[in-house]
Amino acid sequence: MSITEEKKLEILYDHYKDTSLNVKEYIKQRDKIFVFLIIVIFILFLQLSFSNQSLSALNKFIENKIGFNFYFSEEFFNGVLWFILFSFLLRYSQINVLINRQYDYLHSVEDCICIKASKKNYIRREGHEYLKNYPFLSEWAHIVYTWIFPILLIFILFIKIVMEIKITKKHGISIYFDGIIFLLIFLTVVLYLVNIHRKR
Repeated sequence: MSITEEKKLEILYDHYKDTSLNVKEYIKQRDKIFVFLIIVIFILFLQLSFSNQSLSALNKFIENKIGFNFYFSEEFFNGVLWFILFSFLLRYSQINVLINRQYDYLHSVEDCICIKASKKNYIRREGHEYLKNYPFLSEWAHIVYTWIFPILLIFILFIKIVMEIKITKKHGISIYFDGIIFLLIFLTVVLYLVNIHRKR
């Protein structure tokens, strides 16, 4: 069965629209996860100053919700926060890399659509037109999100791990666990930066 050029163009355009919608959904997910990352980092540092108050509030909340007296130790709660932070960061990085790959793919689909339509700039919304005369504010935001925030995150978490060792004098399994999670976060950030900036 042969497909007419018009039908091929229609299929390509439908695919283009679906892919664009997928990218918008990924962006929504990424933005939510970014907010959660900021909240977890804030709680991690809040715990250094108000560990007793935050733990008693958490334990009381769990007791009210579950109806069962359960006590979180400071080390356990801190370890859980580190693990949640790593999980959010890993997912955030995955989605960002996926969005970049989808944009590369959208650019190639735009090229195909333009060839099929026999017009050089038939559809260029996500490709050449988007990148042409790229605003300085967007360029700055790109630098902040893909350079400054990741490096700042590592710096902040390095300070946090040092404070855990020096101020709270943590020792044993809990500090090793937190240290391993910090190394995993560091590795994730490095791989994220390599992936995001590989083509630039």
